[in-house]
Parts: sequence; structure tokens; C-alpha cells
Amino acid sequence: MSINLQSQDLIQSLIRRKGGTKVSLGHHAALQRHYHFKPINAADPDSPHVADVTNEDDHAHFLGAPSLYRRYKAGQAPVIAVPPADPNQEQSLIDKQRNRYDDLLSIGNVESLTNEWLEGFSRDVLEVPITSRAGLLDIAGAYSLTFKGNTANMTIARKILQAMIDEQRRASNMHGSGAGDDSDTAGDTGGEGAPEDQT
Repeated sequence: MSINLQSQDLIQSLIRRKGGTKVSLGHHAALQRHYHFKPINAADPDSPHVADVTNEDDHAHFLGAPSLYRRYKAGQAPVIAVPPADPNQEQSLIDKQRNRYDDLLSIGNVESLTNEWLEGFSRDVLEVPITSRAGLLDIAGAYSLTFKGNTANMTIARKILQAMIDEQRRASNMHGSGAGDDSDTAGDTGGEGAPEDQT
């Protein structure tokens, strides 16, 4: 598939790997997007490696790492030296994408999420303040979750999140294979946004 050089959404990868760089964002089968940053001219070793990134969030995601990606414009100064990939910056990109509320399957370990993240999840996804015990218990009941004693609101929110992830994982597995799979590893493939080295 050829690259549309007229597109206003082209992103250039500053890391040039043999065969290009492949990046997948999102683990949910219905939400995952795949990008292949490849040379405009395969015969030219100095050719820019670009991909058409039409998803607005993904576009901003790539531009958030200026030492790895930039907006592509024809005629701009070439990349003189290919910088080595900064593992810390690449991990930062992975973490930002991993914990987006619209892609719960990309969360590796619910227990590792901060209270701040859970407050945002409760507010933005559950539409209930983390301080509303009654609201959280109502939602928990919809997932057949029960709690004894004086369980902390953060714990309730965490259990709701895990139930939502489990539900999405079952749906994703049915979508991908035509059959359910409740195994612990299904759908949890680690970090996302990490480029695959094609060398």
C-alpha cells in the first residue's frame, strides 16, 4: 500500500529501522490501530520513514515524543543522525497509552494503578465521584460484586475496574476467535506502542 504524500496527517519516525517500524496502539480487538513507519523511497537509505496517522489521539501520542517522531513535511531538513531509541522515553509513551480509560485491556496490573488514576477512572468512566460509596456499590452490584465490612472506596473502584476488564477480555476473545477464553493471560500482552525492530 503506497503512502499518500498529500495527507496532512503524516508522522515521521526519527528511528529508521530496516523494513521500517511497526507500532500498534490499543489491545482491544475492536480498537487496535496498526501503523507501519516505512521509507517513502525504499531505494534511498536516507528516505524519511513515515506513516499516515489519521486518529487524532494517536497523532498527538506520537508528537508527544519529539526525539522519536515529528510531523512530516516535504522538503524539511533531513534527519542527519538517527538517534538511538531512548528506552525511558519509549516506556513513557507505552505507559501513557497503556492507562488510557478507553482501552482497559491494555492495563497490565490493576493493583499497580495509583489512587489518582482510580479517582479519574471513577469520575470519567463510572461517572461517580470516588467519595460516593453508594454510587460505587450500585455499580459494583451490576457486576455481582459484594463487599463485607468497611471496604475502602478505592478497593471497590479497583474491583469494578477488574470486572470491566474481565468482561471486555471475554468479548474481545469471542470477537477474535469465535469462542470465549477466560484464561488469565488472554488479552494481556504487555506494553503497547513499542516498536518492533525489523532488523
